[in-house]
Amino acid sequence: MNPFIGIEIIGLRNFILNRQKDEGGFAAVPSLPATIQDTFQALEQLALIDQYSPINQSPAVNKSGLLQLIARYRGEESDSLPPRLLYYLSRIAAFAGEEISFCPLRPSSNESYENLYYLNQKSSAPPPQNWQPDKQTWKFCRELYFGLSLKADAFGDFAVLTSWLRACQNGDGGFGFFPATTSYIENSRYCLASLAILNACPANIQAAREYIVSCQTAAGGFARTGKAAPFLDSSWHALLALKALGE
Repeated sequence: MNPFIGIEIIGLRNFILNRQKDEGGFAAVPSLPATIQDTFQALEQLALIDQYSPINQSPAVNKSGLLQLIARYRGEESDSLPPRLLYYLSRIAAFAGEEISFCPLRPSSNESYENLYYLNQKSSAPPPQNWQPDKQTWKFCRELYFGLSLKADAFGDFAVLTSWLRACQNGDGGFGFFPATTSYIENSRYCLASLAILNACPANIQAAREYIVSCQTAAGGFARTGKAAPFLDSSWHALLALKALGE
């Protein structure tokens, strides 16, 4: 099943490609330089579009430019990058047909769930040994998503988790950071993906989908809410939210 039915795929694809820089990589807006995050998110969106809604036209991605972008962050500068961006760089390289590696990072005792997740993606390192079932805590849906992605049984009873995530959904169909907070597209992604991990669905599936679709703008990209400007980041969250909703 195509999870992207109902969105304007060609407009989104053009929105993404319009943010590609001549020197390589993608930028948040055409007037800004390319960044690691925007480049990774653009490439993953193009891959998702090609997987579920293929268009008879190959995306004109400058792969040599991607390697130049990677080269700018190799060496000493890479030592200061967080695990998330190091993982993004490795995925950008893979898209360009190259394989790169960085010095392994040793997690601290109070490492965030997000950092542990990306460290695990890079080195397949297990969660810390002190992660006992039912003992992990969280406040925001983002934290819960990354924690569940690492070790779901460390966060307690699945029924309780499902109820909490469903309570994050608002009347507009979107999800908040936690129950009774404002809906944003990234929260929809984290909550829907977490529910998918738990083999559960939101309380109102149709409203969840309608909220995501309503965030697509006339420019083709998605905004954080229906009244904001579109960005690659929001568009990336939107596609991943729709994908999770179809799982």
